[in-house]
Amino acid sequence: MMKQTDNSSALKKSQIYNEADLIDDAQSNGAIKPLKPSQSFDEVEFVCEQVLTELPENMADTITPAKPKKWSKLAVLSLTSLGLLAVVQTVLGLVESFNQSPWLFGFYATVLSIVTLWASVGVIKEWRKLVNLKKVADHQSRAQRLSQSMQMGEATKFIAPILAKYPNNDAKQHYMRASTISI
Repeated sequence: MMKQTDNSSALKKSQIYNEADLIDDAQSNGAIKPLKPSQSFDEVEFVCEQVLTELPENMADTITPAKPKKWSKLAVLSLTSLGLLAVVQTVLGLVESFNQSPWLFGFYATVLSIVTLWASVGVIKEWRKLVNLKKVADHQSRAQRLSQSMQMGEATKFIAPILAKYPNNDAKQHYMRASTISI
C-alpha cells in the first residue's frame, strides 16, 4: 500500500531565490524600463504661488465672522412648552403628594429645593464667568487698538488699573521709573 500525502495539510518546502533568478524573472516580464532624466522644478509654476498672488493685501478685511443662526419660532415654542409642561407636572406631583401625606410632600419639596438651588448656583456662576469673559475680550480689543495707535497718553489710563492689581515689587517699580517720560 502506498501512502497518499495530503498536500493541503503538509508543510511545503521553502523556495530560495538568488539574484540571478530575480533578474531573469524581471527581464522575462519586461519590468526593466529605461531611467528618465532628472527634472528640475525651478521652471514649474506651482498652483500655490498663483493662489497666493491672488490673495488680498489685508486678510482681516475679507474675513467676517459667521453670524449665529437664530432659532426658529417653532423651536422656541417647543422648548417653552416642554419647560412649562415640566413645571406643571412638578406642581401637580407636589399637590398629589401633599394630599397623600404631608411627610411625603416635605421630602419631595426638600429634594426639589436642593436640586433647584444647585442648578441656580451653577447658572449664576456661569453667567458671572461669561460677564468676566466679555470684559476680558473688551479689554483685549482696547489693548489691540492702543498698540496700533499713535496717540500719546491714552495708554497710561489703560495701564493704571492693571498696575493697581499687582503687588508693589522691584519689577513694578522699574516699570514705573521707565514709563515716566517727560515730554
